[in-house]
Amino acid sequence: MNKKKGINNMVKEKSGAITMEDLAVLIPKPPSGICILPSKGKFYAEDVCPEGKVELIPMSGRTEKLIAGIRGNNVDEVIDTVLRRCLITKLDPDDMLITDRLFALMVLRSNSYGEDYNFDITCPHCEVKGKYTVLIPSEFPIDYAKDDAKEPFEVTLPVTGLRLTYRLLRGKDSKAIKNYAEEETERMGTKDGDPSFTYRLATSILNVNGKAFDNILTALSFCEKLPAKDIRYFSSHLEDSTPGILLTVKKECTSCGKKIETDMPITAEFFRPKFTK
Repeated sequence: MNKKKGINNMVKEKSGAITMEDLAVLIPKPPSGICILPSKGKFYAEDVCPEGKVELIPMSGRTEKLIAGIRGNNVDEVIDTVLRRCLITKLDPDDMLITDRLFALMVLRSNSYGEDYNFDITCPHCEVKGKYTVLIPSEFPIDYAKDDAKEPFEVTLPVTGLRLTYRLLRGKDSKAIKNYAEEETERMGTKDGDPSFTYRLATSILNVNGKAFDNILTALSFCEKLPAKDIRYFSSHLEDSTPGILLTVKKECTSCGKKIETDMPITAEFFRPKFTK
Protein backbone atom coordinates (compact mmCIF):
# COMPACT_ATOMS: atom_id res chain seq x y z
CA MET A 1 0.00 0.00 0.00
CA ASN A 2 1.15 3.53 -0.79
CA LYS A 3 2.42 4.98 2.53
CA LYS A 4 0.74 8.37 2.10
CA LYS A 5 -2.57 6.76 1.06
CA GLY A 6 -2.38 4.41 4.04
CA ILE A 7 -1.94 7.31 6.48
CA ASN A 8 -4.88 9.18 4.93
CA ASN A 9 -7.11 6.12 5.20
CA MET A 10 -6.09 5.59 8.83
CA VAL A 11 -7.09 9.16 9.71
CA LYS A 12 -10.44 8.85 7.94
CA GLU A 13 -11.24 5.53 9.63
CA LYS A 14 -10.73 7.03 13.07
CA SER A 15 -13.25 9.89 12.96
CA GLY A 16 -13.68 11.42 9.55
CA ALA A 17 -11.90 14.56 10.78
CA ILE A 18 -8.24 15.25 11.52
CA THR A 19 -7.54 15.69 15.21
CA MET A 20 -4.52 17.03 17.06
CA GLU A 21 -3.54 13.44 17.79
CA ASP A 22 -3.52 12.67 14.07
CA LEU A 23 -0.90 15.33 13.35
CA ALA A 24 1.92 13.24 14.80
CA VAL A 25 1.12 10.59 12.17
CA LEU A 26 0.51 12.99 9.30
CA ILE A 27 3.58 15.14 9.99
CA PRO A 28 6.41 13.15 11.63
CA LYS A 29 9.03 14.99 13.63
CA PRO A 30 11.60 16.37 11.16
CA PRO A 31 15.06 14.82 11.29
CA SER A 32 17.78 16.99 12.74
CA GLY A 33 21.14 17.60 11.11
CA ILE A 34 24.66 18.23 12.37
CA CYS A 35 26.94 20.94 11.05
CA ILE A 36 30.39 22.13 12.13
CA LEU A 37 30.66 25.85 12.81
CA PRO A 38 33.59 27.76 11.29
CA SER A 39 34.84 28.50 14.83
CA LYS A 40 35.03 24.75 15.58
CA GLY A 41 33.58 25.71 18.96
CA LYS A 42 36.90 27.16 20.14
CA PHE A 43 35.37 30.36 21.50
CA TYR A 44 32.63 28.80 23.62
CA ALA A 45 32.53 26.75 26.80
CA GLU A 46 33.93 23.26 26.11
CA ASP A 47 30.67 21.47 26.92
CA VAL A 48 28.48 23.64 24.64
CA CYS A 49 29.48 22.43 21.17
CA PRO A 50 32.57 20.20 21.21
CA GLU A 51 34.55 20.54 17.96
CA GLY A 52 31.99 23.10 16.81
CA LYS A 53 29.24 20.54 16.15
CA VAL A 54 25.71 21.92 16.45
CA GLU A 55 22.39 20.20 15.84
CA LEU A 56 19.62 21.91 13.86
CA ILE A 57 16.06 21.00 12.91
CA PRO A 58 14.49 22.45 9.73
CA MET A 59 12.11 25.39 9.92
CA SER A 60 8.37 24.74 10.19
CA GLY A 61 5.20 26.60 9.25
CA ARG A 62 5.33 28.31 12.64
CA THR A 63 8.78 29.65 11.78
CA GLU A 64 7.62 30.63 8.29
CA LYS A 65 4.91 32.73 9.93
CA LEU A 66 7.59 34.46 11.96
CA ILE A 67 9.70 35.15 8.87
CA ALA A 68 6.65 36.59 7.10
CA GLY A 69 6.66 39.29 9.78
CA ILE A 70 10.19 40.48 9.04
CA ARG A 71 10.45 44.24 8.69
CA GLY A 72 13.48 46.44 8.21
CA ASN A 73 13.84 47.17 11.91
CA ASN A 74 13.35 43.68 13.34
CA VAL A 75 15.51 41.44 11.13
CA ASP A 76 18.05 40.61 13.87
CA GLU A 77 15.34 39.81 16.41
CA VAL A 78 13.52 37.50 13.99
CA ILE A 79 16.73 35.70 13.03
CA ASP A 80 17.56 35.21 16.71
CA THR A 81 14.13 33.69 17.36
CA VAL A 82 14.42 31.44 14.31
CA LEU A 83 17.81 30.14 15.45
CA ARG A 84 16.60 29.61 19.03
CA ARG A 85 13.69 27.52 17.75
CA CYS A 86 15.79 25.45 15.37
CA LEU A 87 19.04 25.03 17.32
CA ILE A 88 18.82 21.91 19.46
CA THR A 89 22.32 22.66 20.74
CA LYS A 90 22.02 25.08 23.67
CA LEU A 91 23.94 27.93 22.09
CA ASP A 92 22.45 31.40 22.44
CA PRO A 93 22.60 33.38 19.13
CA ASP A 94 23.58 36.45 21.19
CA ASP A 95 26.72 34.63 22.33
CA MET A 96 27.62 33.12 18.95
CA LEU A 97 30.34 34.63 16.81
CA ILE A 98 28.67 36.79 14.17
CA THR A 99 30.16 34.54 11.50
CA ASP A 100 29.00 31.31 13.22
CA ARG A 101 25.52 32.80 13.48
CA LEU A 102 25.52 33.54 9.76
CA PHE A 103 26.78 30.07 8.88
CA ALA A 104 24.13 28.38 11.04
CA LEU A 105 21.49 30.46 9.26
CA MET A 106 22.88 29.36 5.88
CA VAL A 107 22.73 25.70 6.88
CA LEU A 108 19.25 26.13 8.32
CA ARG A 109 18.02 27.74 5.12
CA SER A 110 19.50 24.91 3.06
CA ASN A 111 18.02 22.20 5.30
CA SER A 112 14.60 23.83 5.21
CA TYR A 113 14.19 24.87 1.56
CA GLY A 114 17.06 23.29 -0.34
CA GLU A 115 20.48 24.54 -1.44
CA ASP A 116 19.35 26.57 -4.49
CA TYR A 117 19.29 30.30 -3.85
CA ASN A 118 18.24 32.58 -6.72
CA PHE A 119 18.84 36.31 -7.00
CA ASP A 120 19.45 39.12 -9.49
CA ILE A 121 22.82 40.79 -10.12
CA THR A 122 23.42 43.85 -12.30
CA CYS A 123 26.64 43.35 -14.25
CA PRO A 124 29.12 46.16 -13.51
CA HIS A 125 30.48 45.91 -17.06
CA CYS A 126 27.37 46.01 -19.26
CA GLU A 127 24.81 47.06 -16.59
CA VAL A 128 22.40 44.29 -17.60
CA LYS A 129 20.50 42.62 -14.76
CA GLY A 130 20.63 38.83 -14.84
CA LYS A 131 19.32 35.95 -12.74
CA TYR A 132 21.84 33.72 -10.98
CA THR A 133 21.77 30.70 -8.69
CA VAL A 134 24.20 29.58 -6.00
CA LEU A 135 24.19 26.54 -3.75
CA ILE A 136 24.31 27.45 -0.07
CA PRO A 137 26.40 26.77 1.81
CA SER A 138 28.27 24.19 -0.30
CA GLU A 139 29.31 26.60 -3.09
CA PHE A 140 31.22 28.87 -0.72
CA PRO A 141 34.58 28.25 0.97
CA ILE A 142 34.71 28.15 4.75
CA ASP A 143 37.62 29.63 6.66
CA TYR A 144 37.77 27.44 9.78
CA ALA A 145 39.46 28.51 13.01
CA LYS A 146 43.13 27.53 13.25
CA ASP A 147 44.02 24.76 15.67
CA ASP A 148 45.83 27.16 17.99
CA ALA A 149 43.18 29.91 17.82
CA LYS A 150 42.40 31.32 21.24
CA GLU A 151 41.00 34.54 22.70
CA PRO A 152 42.23 37.08 23.49
CA PHE A 153 44.26 37.76 20.35
CA GLU A 154 47.19 40.16 20.34
CA VAL A 155 48.68 42.49 17.74
CA THR A 156 51.42 45.14 17.82
CA LEU A 157 50.67 48.13 15.59
CA PRO A 158 53.42 49.00 13.08
CA VAL A 159 53.44 52.81 13.42
CA THR A 160 52.69 53.59 17.08
CA GLY A 161 54.07 50.31 18.41
CA LEU A 162 51.03 49.97 20.68
CA ARG A 163 50.10 46.43 21.77
CA LEU A 164 46.40 45.63 21.44
CA THR A 165 44.54 42.63 22.78
CA TYR A 166 41.18 41.97 21.19
CA ARG A 167 38.31 39.51 20.98
CA LEU A 168 35.99 38.37 18.21
CA LEU A 169 32.53 39.88 17.82
CA ARG A 170 29.32 38.16 18.93
CA GLY A 171 25.67 38.42 17.93
CA LYS A 172 24.93 40.95 20.67
CA ASP A 173 27.81 43.09 19.38
CA SER A 174 26.24 43.09 15.92
CA LYS A 175 23.06 44.61 17.33
CA ALA A 176 24.96 47.27 19.28
CA ILE A 177 26.98 48.18 16.17
CA LYS A 178 23.82 48.40 14.06
CA ASN A 179 22.02 50.57 16.63
CA TYR A 180 24.99 52.92 16.95
CA ALA A 181 25.36 53.23 13.17
CA GLU A 182 21.65 54.01 12.73
CA GLU A 183 21.72 56.66 15.46
CA GLU A 184 24.87 58.31 14.09
CA THR A 185 23.59 58.26 10.52
CA GLU A 186 20.33 59.88 11.64
CA ARG A 187 22.29 62.51 13.59
CA MET A 188 25.11 63.20 11.12
CA GLY A 189 23.89 61.82 7.81
CA THR A 190 26.51 60.13 5.62
CA LYS A 191 28.98 63.03 5.55
CA ASP A 192 31.17 61.39 8.21
CA GLY A 193 31.43 58.01 6.46
CA ASP A 194 30.40 54.66 7.90
CA PRO A 195 30.12 54.93 11.71
CA SER A 196 29.96 51.16 12.11
CA PHE A 197 33.57 50.78 10.92
CA THR A 198 35.27 52.34 13.96
CA TYR A 199 32.58 51.14 16.39
CA ARG A 200 33.19 47.54 15.31
CA LEU A 201 36.93 47.88 15.92
CA ALA A 202 36.47 49.74 19.20
CA THR A 203 34.08 47.05 20.47
CA SER A 204 36.60 44.29 19.82
CA ILE A 205 39.53 45.95 21.67
CA LEU A 206 40.04 44.66 25.22
CA ASN A 207 43.05 46.75 26.20
CA VAL A 208 45.98 48.82 24.95
CA ASN A 209 49.40 48.09 26.47
CA GLY A 210 47.59 46.17 29.20
CA LYS A 211 45.07 48.90 30.08
CA ALA A 212 41.34 48.80 29.32
CA PHE A 213 39.32 51.81 28.14
CA ASP A 214 37.05 53.53 30.65
CA ASN A 215 34.15 53.49 28.15
CA ILE A 216 33.28 52.85 24.51
CA LEU A 217 33.53 56.54 23.58
CA THR A 218 37.19 56.58 24.59
CA ALA A 219 37.76 53.42 22.52
CA LEU A 220 36.05 55.09 19.55
CA SER A 221 38.21 58.19 19.86
CA PHE A 222 41.30 55.98 20.09
CA CYS A 223 40.44 54.22 16.82
CA GLU A 224 39.75 57.51 15.04
CA LYS A 225 43.07 59.03 16.18
CA LEU A 226 45.24 56.07 15.15
CA PRO A 227 47.35 56.46 11.99
CA ALA A 228 45.66 54.98 8.92
CA LYS A 229 48.29 52.26 8.58
CA ASP A 230 47.74 51.15 12.20
CA ILE A 231 43.94 51.02 11.88
CA ARG A 232 44.18 49.11 8.60
CA TYR A 233 46.70 46.71 10.13
CA PHE A 234 44.47 46.03 13.13
CA SER A 235 41.36 45.66 10.96
CA SER A 236 43.18 43.12 8.78
CA HIS A 237 44.28 41.16 11.86
CA LEU A 238 40.71 41.08 13.17
CA GLU A 239 39.43 39.83 9.81
CA ASP A 240 42.15 37.17 9.57
CA SER A 241 41.43 35.96 13.12
CA THR A 242 37.69 35.61 12.45
CA PRO A 243 36.60 32.24 11.05
CA GLY A 244 33.58 32.19 8.75
CA ILE A 245 31.98 31.44 5.42
CA LEU A 246 33.27 33.56 2.53
CA LEU A 247 30.15 34.75 0.69
CA THR A 248 31.75 36.04 -2.50
CA VAL A 249 29.75 35.28 -5.63
CA LYS A 250 31.81 34.67 -8.78
CA LYS A 251 29.73 34.34 -11.92
CA GLU A 252 29.99 34.94 -15.66
CA CYS A 253 27.60 37.61 -16.93
CA THR A 254 24.76 36.04 -18.91
CA SER A 255 24.80 39.05 -21.26
CA CYS A 256 28.40 40.13 -21.97
CA GLY A 257 30.22 37.06 -20.66
CA LYS A 258 32.59 39.01 -18.43
CA LYS A 259 33.32 37.87 -14.88
CA ILE A 260 31.24 39.26 -12.03
CA GLU A 261 32.55 39.18 -8.47
CA THR A 262 30.37 40.54 -5.68
CA ASP A 263 29.13 39.82 -2.16
CA MET A 264 26.15 37.49 -2.07
CA PRO A 265 22.98 39.59 -1.70
CA ILE A 266 20.47 38.64 0.99
CA THR A 267 17.02 39.17 -0.52
CA ALA A 268 13.47 38.11 0.31
CA GLU A 269 14.17 34.99 -1.76
CA PHE A 270 16.65 33.84 0.89
CA PHE A 271 14.00 33.63 3.60
CA ARG A 272 10.98 32.91 1.42
CA PRO A 273 12.04 31.15 -1.80
CA LYS A 274 9.64 30.83 -4.69
CA PHE A 275 8.94 27.35 -6.03
CA THR A 276 7.80 26.81 -9.60
CA LYS A 277 5.33 24.10 -10.60
